Amino acid sequence: MKAASSAAEYTITDRGIWLSSDYNVRLPLKVYKQGLDVDPDDPLLSPAHLLLAKKHKDLHNAFVEWVIDRNGGQAVIRTFPTKESPLYSEAP
Repeated sequence: MKAASSAAEYTITDRGIWLSSDYNVRLPLKVYKQGLDVDPDDPLLSPAHLLLAKKHKDLHNAFVEWVIDRNGGQAVIRTFPTKESPLYSEAP
């Protein structure tokens, strides 16, 4: 992103790179399109998925329960530290 910014060119990046880049790098750039949580068919959304192996089902179940718990994994997602705006959004 820094190279695109200094050369006044287009780039495609994710929100994490955008938020972790210095303000002076982002300042000359314009966001033309970004994914929002409004439309589940938005091609720019980057949903997370849990991939579980067949072993240790009891551990899997506990992990899944923690991830979807409002005070567990969803709290981590909700409060994930960034410089300004949220990086992730909670599961619906």
